[in-house]
Amino acid sequence: MDMSLILEIVKVAGYIILGGLAIYFKTNEKLNKHVDEAIAEAEKEYEDATDVSSDKLQYAIDFIYGKFPLVVQKFIPRSMIEDVIESTLEQVQKYAKTELDKTIDKLIK
Repeated sequence: MDMSLILEIVKVAGYIILGGLAIYFKTNEKLNKHVDEAIAEAEKEYEDATDVSSDKLQYAIDFIYGKFPLVVQKFIPRSMIEDVIESTLEQVQKYAKTELDKTIDKLIK
Protein backbone atom coordinates (compact mmCIF):
# COMPACT_ATOMS: atom_id res chain seq x y z
CA MET A 1 0.00 0.00 0.00
CA ASP A 2 1.02 3.53 -0.70
CA MET A 3 2.11 5.52 2.38
CA SER A 4 -0.19 8.45 1.53
CA LEU A 5 -3.18 6.07 1.42
CA ILE A 6 -2.26 4.66 4.83
CA LEU A 7 -1.95 8.16 6.27
CA GLU A 8 -5.32 9.12 4.77
CA ILE A 9 -6.96 6.04 6.33
CA VAL A 10 -5.40 6.84 9.71
CA LYS A 11 -6.57 10.45 9.43
CA VAL A 12 -10.16 9.41 8.60
CA ALA A 13 -10.16 6.89 11.45
CA GLY A 14 -8.90 9.62 13.79
CA TYR A 15 -11.69 11.96 12.70
CA ILE A 16 -14.27 9.24 13.29
CA ILE A 17 -12.89 8.56 16.77
CA LEU A 18 -12.76 12.27 17.61
CA GLY A 19 -16.29 12.76 16.29
CA GLY A 20 -17.54 9.88 18.40
CA LEU A 21 -15.82 11.24 21.48
CA ALA A 22 -17.18 14.72 20.82
CA ILE A 23 -20.72 13.39 20.53
CA TYR A 24 -20.27 11.27 23.64
CA PHE A 25 -18.96 14.12 25.77
CA LYS A 26 -21.37 16.68 24.35
CA THR A 27 -24.37 14.60 25.34
CA ASN A 28 -22.88 13.15 28.48
CA GLU A 29 -24.60 14.42 31.60
CA LYS A 30 -21.47 13.85 33.63
CA LEU A 31 -19.57 16.42 31.57
CA ASN A 32 -22.35 18.94 32.09
CA LYS A 33 -22.16 18.28 35.83
CA HIS A 34 -18.42 18.93 35.74
CA VAL A 35 -18.97 22.11 33.73
CA ASP A 36 -21.48 23.36 36.32
CA GLU A 37 -19.01 22.48 39.07
CA ALA A 38 -16.17 24.24 37.25
CA ILE A 39 -18.22 27.40 36.78
CA ALA A 40 -19.21 27.40 40.45
CA GLU A 41 -15.58 26.88 41.51
CA ALA A 42 -14.42 29.70 39.23
CA GLU A 43 -17.05 32.00 40.71
CA LYS A 44 -15.88 31.14 44.23
CA GLU A 45 -12.22 31.54 43.33
CA TYR A 46 -12.71 34.99 41.82
CA GLU A 47 -15.69 36.28 43.85
CA ASP A 48 -13.77 39.25 45.28
CA ALA A 49 -12.08 40.24 42.03
CA THR A 50 -13.47 42.57 39.39
CA ASP A 51 -13.45 42.17 35.61
CA VAL A 52 -11.90 38.69 35.54
CA SER A 53 -14.26 36.90 33.18
CA SER A 54 -11.40 35.54 31.06
CA ASP A 55 -9.61 34.34 34.21
CA LYS A 56 -12.78 32.57 35.33
CA LEU A 57 -13.15 30.96 31.93
CA GLN A 58 -9.55 29.74 31.92
CA TYR A 59 -9.97 28.44 35.47
CA ALA A 60 -13.07 26.49 34.41
CA ILE A 61 -11.34 25.11 31.31
CA ASP A 62 -8.34 23.98 33.35
CA PHE A 63 -10.68 22.45 35.96
CA ILE A 64 -12.58 20.41 33.35
CA TYR A 65 -9.53 19.49 31.29
CA GLY A 66 -7.84 18.21 34.43
CA LYS A 67 -10.73 15.76 34.92
CA PHE A 68 -9.83 13.92 31.70
CA PRO A 69 -7.24 11.15 31.71
CA LEU A 70 -4.05 12.05 29.83
CA VAL A 71 -4.92 9.63 27.03
CA VAL A 72 -8.24 11.41 26.43
CA GLN A 73 -6.56 14.83 26.62
CA LYS A 74 -4.50 13.89 23.56
CA PHE A 75 -7.71 13.48 21.52
CA ILE A 76 -9.89 16.26 22.92
CA PRO A 77 -8.69 19.79 22.24
CA ARG A 78 -8.99 22.46 24.91
CA SER A 79 -11.01 24.51 22.43
CA MET A 80 -13.78 21.90 22.58
CA ILE A 81 -13.95 22.25 26.37
CA GLU A 82 -13.98 26.03 25.99
CA ASP A 83 -16.89 25.79 23.54
CA VAL A 84 -18.90 23.58 25.92
CA ILE A 85 -18.28 25.93 28.86
CA GLU A 86 -19.13 29.03 26.84
CA SER A 87 -22.32 27.38 25.59
CA THR A 88 -23.31 26.47 29.14
CA LEU A 89 -22.65 30.01 30.34
CA GLU A 90 -24.76 31.43 27.51
CA GLN A 91 -27.64 29.12 28.44
CA VAL A 92 -27.38 30.12 32.10
CA GLN A 93 -27.37 33.82 31.17
CA LYS A 94 -30.42 33.40 28.93
CA TYR A 95 -32.26 31.53 31.66
CA ALA A 96 -31.35 34.15 34.28
CA LYS A 97 -32.49 36.97 32.00
CA THR A 98 -35.79 35.21 31.31
CA GLU A 99 -36.40 34.63 35.02
CA LEU A 100 -35.46 38.22 35.85
CA ASP A 101 -37.83 39.52 33.17
CA LYS A 102 -40.65 37.38 34.60
CA THR A 103 -39.99 38.68 38.11
CA ILE A 104 -39.92 42.30 36.95
CA ASP A 105 -43.15 41.81 34.99
CA LYS A 106 -44.85 40.40 38.12
CA LEU A 107 -43.62 43.33 40.23
CA ILE A 108 -44.81 45.90 37.70
CA LYS A 109 -48.32 44.42 37.41
